[in-house]
Amino acid sequence: MSLFDKIESHIRALESLGVNQNSNAAWLYPMVESCLSAELIRVWQRSVLFNAKGPRLSNLLEFLRKEVEGEQRVKLARSGFDISPSSREEHP
Repeated sequence: MSLFDKIESHIRALESLGVNQNSNAAWLYPMVESCLSAELIRVWQRSVLFNAKGPRLSNLLEFLRKEVEGEQRVKLARSGFDISPSSREEHP
């Protein structure tokens, strides 16, 4: 389960308890952002979604979803061609 899936699951659980994502974004956003690695925060801050209109928490979740999808596509492509990082190093 990816970090995005875990965060989304927790946010849905909070919403089922009556904690609305948008009205509680003031404390939810920093909490979610604090779960990210320094590298991922830098990528997030360079993302067009960082300054996009709309709730920043929703934008962050959309960014994370896209990052996960991108990683999954890369893994799928590598597995389809049997390309692993170690095999690339052996055959440049």
